[in-house]
Amino acid sequence: MIVPVHPEKEMYSQPVLIFDRICIFCNFWVKFIFKRDKKCRIKFAHLPPVWPNYLMTQPYGEVLKNMDSVLFLDNGILYTHMDAIKQILKTINHPLRYVLYWIPDSIGLQVYKIIASNRYKIFGKSDVCIPVNQDMKNRFIADLIL
Repeated sequence: MIVPVHPEKEMYSQPVLIFDRICIFCNFWVKFIFKRDKKCRIKFAHLPPVWPNYLMTQPYGEVLKNMDSVLFLDNGILYTHMDAIKQILKTINHPLRYVLYWIPDSIGLQVYKIIASNRYKIFGKSDVCIPVNQDMKNRFIADLIL
């Protein structure tokens, strides 16, 4: 899903990957992206346990309410599910993006939703966020604003 958030202003100078910090599978992919984002294009933020009330009144509030997806904010657009994955891989110029474009959107979305809804059962949870070095810490946004 692709949702305009703030088309009139850019909240961040770089794209932001918003992820579930207790999900081991999500943390694996964040490390994967961090390692391959050689030009440091992407910033990172944790998916909040509860979204602030003011966000729920925004046009994209309904998208956030039942979110079990990675979110990718880029140029005022909020990408979710497979659209987020595709946009992230495009941003870091990873060749896997070409493979995903051959998978029909409906199939990709169903596979994504199955993995997302079962990620804790399959991969587990972590009580702590991924260990970060100073380079990674500099790319984290502490208080995300949408």
